[in-house]
Amino acid sequence: MKWVLIGIGIIGLLLGAAYGAGYFLISPKLAVSQSVQIDRHRSMVYPLASNLALFHDWSPWARIDPGQRYEVKGSAGQGQTARYKSNVSQIGEGAYAITAVTPHTAVSMRADGGPMATGVGSVTLDLTLEDASGGALTTWRLTRDCGQGLDSVICRYLNLMVASSSQVALEQGLTRLKRLAEGLPALDISDVTVTIETRTGQQFAYVESAAEKDDPTRVAQAIFGAASYVQQVFIARQMPQTGPRVVVMTKDDDRQISLRVGYVYEGPALVDAAPPVRVGETPSGKAAKLTHIGAPERMQVSYALFNAYLRAHRIQTDGLPWEVYVKPAAREDQSDAQVDIYIPVK
Repeated sequence: MKWVLIGIGIIGLLLGAAYGAGYFLISPKLAVSQSVQIDRHRSMVYPLASNLALFHDWSPWARIDPGQRYEVKGSAGQGQTARYKSNVSQIGEGAYAITAVTPHTAVSMRADGGPMATGVGSVTLDLTLEDASGGALTTWRLTRDCGQGLDSVICRYLNLMVASSSQVALEQGLTRLKRLAEGLPALDISDVTVTIETRTGQQFAYVESAAEKDDPTRVAQAIFGAASYVQQVFIARQMPQTGPRVVVMTKDDDRQISLRVGYVYEGPALVDAAPPVRVGETPSGKAAKLTHIGAPERMQVSYALFNAYLRAHRIQTDGLPWEVYVKPAAREDQSDAQVDIYIPVK
């Protein structure tokens, strides 16, 4: 019995020493970070970091069990959350929440549960993007503050245990993020604004036209010529032109684009429209919208930015685009012309 009491006393002393060492010698704060240079503008990296649905594609913890259940709630950005559950003990179950964003610059995320935080509170993941050498210097930081309470000792020991593996995980995640981002176009989309709308079809009188796709001047001439023909029909029938010019792309191959060019109108349908004028409806359904300001000949630039935005945000297209000439270009000054570009999306 004496030796049992001595053993218990020794164990108590060891536990007390371990507790004291943990509290007084181990920092309550865990802080590790990794950086990588990504050869893309930071505006192309930001969408991958600020959307938890896309975070799953480059998260170092997702790769351990690609088949884990992963459910996202909310839109990209602050307030979006995700929950995951895995049968792999290294992952377990937990949740992420985006707590703050600065567009194209920073994303802060809270991680609860999972391989690092189970039972001892949350981990904070901060990703920052800085312009550097024509690309984005991307830094990912993992921090946890156990606090100063006497119950923080287990958390401090866990911080000590996971510091090295966390460093490796951050490096792996950034490597995957770099690979994904550098697969996107090398463009700056920081000033691009895209909205998602549901469009309703409108009566549309049009003429079929075509042009060489790599010659903006010929495309503009083809559109102007077809639009003028439709206008003459309205004039001849003394019909008011009630809507803007609309250009609907019907075919796009390596060499040529085919277009329907005309105007929306109200009133009775043109059932007896004279060829080559035809009648129909403008496209309808869910579509992404970007507004082009400036000369129509510069719309190729807007299209390139539009498509880069859709790819960066993983918005899937579902057809060919159409254009609504809200404010046609004047011959003298085309700088304030406005064309709304729509692309059908899923």
